[in-house]
Parts: sequence; structure tokens; C-alpha cells
Amino acid sequence: MKIKICAMLLLCSCLLSCKEQSDEELFNKFVQRQSSSVDEFLLLQTADTCPPESLDKDYQRIVGHHENDVFLFEKAKSEKETRWCIPLLACPLTEGDIAICMLIDMYKMSDDYFESVMCKDIKRKANTAADFWDYVHE
Repeated sequence: MKIKICAMLLLCSCLLSCKEQSDEELFNKFVQRQSSSVDEFLLLQTADTCPPESLDKDYQRIVGHHENDVFLFEKAKSEKETRWCIPLLACPLTEGDIAICMLIDMYKMSDDYFESVMCKDIKRKANTAADFWDYVHE
């Protein structure tokens, strides 16, 4: 009897741990990831810098679902700092910067499209999407 109860509890815990995360949970888990050292940053790999199949699995999953675009446009306004950086940028990325990178990879956006659409639509208090884009392209 005790074996059956233990097996049932184990099965239930396995099923709960396999529960699929929502897009928001997955994005938050991704952007809040920490490096092993407090002083280290994580290097964000995007489709611009490496083949899509070598990207982080969570990143691929978010970018692969085009229904995430509304969610990512909302997140693109976030100024909350993360432990992520990119090679061309000396300071840490914000949640908004990561969302912008994901949108660019999701839609394989050209520079012209980004500047004409996204830079006008994403406004932040401190930095705009255009500031981030200009800094990356310097």
C-alpha cells in the first residue's frame, strides 16, 4: 500500500514539473537568469550572431511562437535591467532590449522596417528603441 502511495505521489510530482510554462513565465525565467558569478554577465546570442539552432532553447521557443508579438511589444517598453549583454554593448540589456532582439529574430526584420515601425511604437522614459538600435549599429 505504501509503495502505491509513493508511486502515485512521484507520478503526480512528475506531471506537475512537466507542466508547460506560459510565454510570460518563460520570458521572465529567461531574462531573470543569473550567471554563476555575481559580477559576470550572460552573453545574449541572437540569430544575427549565430545559427538559429544554436540559440538558447527558451529563446528559440519564445521567438518561434509568432503569437508572442503583442506580449513582446509590451515587454519592449520595460527598462528593468538584466544580467544579459551583447558583444557590442558594454552595459547590461534591459528586458525591453531583449524583447526587441526577440522580435527582430522572430520576424527577421530589416533595419528599415525596424526604424520605420518599431522605433516609433516603443517609447520608454529613459531610452527609446531607437537609442538601443543606434547604439548596436555604431
